[in-house]
Amino acid sequence: LTSGFNIADIITLKKRFTSMLGFTQAEVDKYLSAVFDAYGFDKARLNEIRVILKKYYNGYKFSPDAEPLYNSTILTFFLKKFVMSRGKLPDDFIDANIRTDINWVKRLAGSSENARQMIDTLVYERRIEYDSQMVKSKFNLSQFFEPESFPVSLFYLGMLTFFDNFTMTFPNQTLETIFASYYNEINQLNMSADKYAPAFEQFIKDLDLERLFANYWKEYVGQVPAQAFDKANENFFRTTFYELCNRYLSHYFVLNIESNYPTGRSDLEFLGKHHTQFKNLKWVIEFKHFSREQAKKEGIYDLTAPRPREVQQVQSYADAIAADFPDYNITCFVIYTISHDAYKVFKIP
Repeated sequence: LTSGFNIADIITLKKRFTSMLGFTQAEVDKYLSAVFDAYGFDKARLNEIRVILKKYYNGYKFSPDAEPLYNSTILTFFLKKFVMSRGKLPDDFIDANIRTDINWVKRLAGSSENARQMIDTLVYERRIEYDSQMVKSKFNLSQFFEPESFPVSLFYLGMLTFFDNFTMTFPNQTLETIFASYYNEINQLNMSADKYAPAFEQFIKDLDLERLFANYWKEYVGQVPAQAFDKANENFFRTTFYELCNRYLSHYFVLNIESNYPTGRSDLEFLGKHHTQFKNLKWVIEFKHFSREQAKKEGIYDLTAPRPREVQQVQSYADAIAADFPDYNITCFVIYTISHDAYKVFKIP
């Protein structure tokens, strides 16, 4: 006889079992190869699909030093659509069933204001501090709805994961996209299609990134309260611009944020989907953000071309991409943002 559920152990927190749930990279590699063999898909696309899966579905960890795992549910969601469409990438990589309603997040945080502060922190910093003592093998339901337990509660819900012993982060791009949409909702930003759809429709015709960013700056950034820019940084501009692009361009492009390369991490990438007119088109975009004081000191307001340091950085990412994907037609851009005052978009020849 027991007094209830208090005898259960969460054994996945123990070192021996940290890879028990979800798929390891080795398992996904075998799974993906088996799918390609079973359905006769072009093996030349295998590495490209592997990169996409890793960005969107990998990253869950049951301890700070554990091997990252793939969410088996959302990975299968992708592969089912991929197979049923005979190798065509789905329009949306995100299973709507994993998105927790924003009202539930507010309840979890204890109030709308607590939720807003937490979501703002995650969008601006991509990290949030947690108390490691609250991650216990004995689950304590009474702590689940306490505001100080918010990051750990989101960990138990599969929405955050360990970055290190002190902070948590998004496990993958799927969850980062969801939190960017939370940011829009909880800050009551107007995301009506009539503000954005015409600009994206035009973009499909002319691929004019500067014009598209101008629409984002006017319609989206223009809504954000001025005091928010005391905290705003590259993460904010890159993530919110990415989320908006993903809403309207996911039929045509795979969009990635923070891809890792030997020389660093790219900020934002566009890849034309295989079944579209943009097949093998690859854009690599570097963001740099400045306060007004920094911009004046470094002459950003007066730039008529990107600075050599940013050109060198983004070109190093392009070189790494070209080494793995020589068929890609790669173009690089640098976007400078200055508080909420100004921006500059440069295409690198």
